[in-house]
Amino acid sequence: MAEKRVFQESDVPFVPVPWGKTKVLVGTKAGGDADKFYVAITEYLPEVGHTMHAHAEEDEVMIILSGKGYTLSDGVRKDLLPGTVVHIPAGCAHENVPLGEEPLRAVVIKAKLSQLG
Repeated sequence: MAEKRVFQESDVPFVPVPWGKTKVLVGTKAGGDADKFYVAITEYLPEVGHTMHAHAEEDEVMIILSGKGYTLSDGVRKDLLPGTVVHIPAGCAHENVPLGEEPLRAVVIKAKLSQLG
């Protein structure tokens, strides 16, 4: 039987990524392994962001914690501010770009669900 994991987010270290740094809380190891979803905190460095990309099989949700920036899909630009929630369906091409002098910090959740419930 699988066991519940309880830990402090602050105990999980950030690791560098091309757009800044990220800490995986649940998903591909770090705080805990899971095969159907992924939860991380990502900090996009000022003026550095993702280039246009898509996740073929995963829906993604971003919850902006601090900083500001924008997300772009299908030529439509939407501002990202603290409290903004973004749902990016599987296959939707998008890019996320921080603006200003502080990092854009977000909780990132990705899920691959074959069925609901």
